[in-house]
Amino acid sequence: MLTAQRKDFLTGRWVEIVVRVPADANGPASIINQLLLFRPDFIQHVENLVIKLDLLPLPEITNTTLADVPSSPGCMLVENIVEEVGQFPALARMNVVLSMPENISNGTHDNQLSYVLPFYKLTFTRWILPDQTPATSLPQIASEDELKRLDQLYDMALKTKKDEDARISETTYKRESISSI
Repeated sequence: MLTAQRKDFLTGRWVEIVVRVPADANGPASIINQLLLFRPDFIQHVENLVIKLDLLPLPEITNTTLADVPSSPGCMLVENIVEEVGQFPALARMNVVLSMPENISNGTHDNQLSYVLPFYKLTFTRWILPDQTPATSLPQIASEDELKRLDQLYDMALKTKKDEDARISETTYKRESISSI
């Protein structure tokens, strides 16, 4: 396919990237390798993007503490994908879909929402957050409460990072001199 044909093909169409958030990172990073293979034409011409995060069942996600989610292999994979998406210059619309393997009745769990936090780093801010459960064939826009909670989680993450940076900068290093005989 010639560059002009690729551009015409991608213009106005929706492209979906499905990310299976793993319990461990044995292999799923190949999605990053696939994205790299499409450079530069794919990245230059994608205007509409859906990133579907297929999450693990809630009992497996809640085995991880909220503080440990950002350093989990699944969240690090999402961060790598966000870095790649940050290089899509033609991006006009994006949906970040949380696909959950079970129905939710009490709202989305904080650990599930935490997988969306890397998208806050994008300079592209016109993305929306739908979620999808087995009971829905089409993703449903996240509730206002879920969006507020996501903002709170982001604020907590920023505060934790700021506190950690302050702790490191205030650390005094002491070096003992070696006396010569």
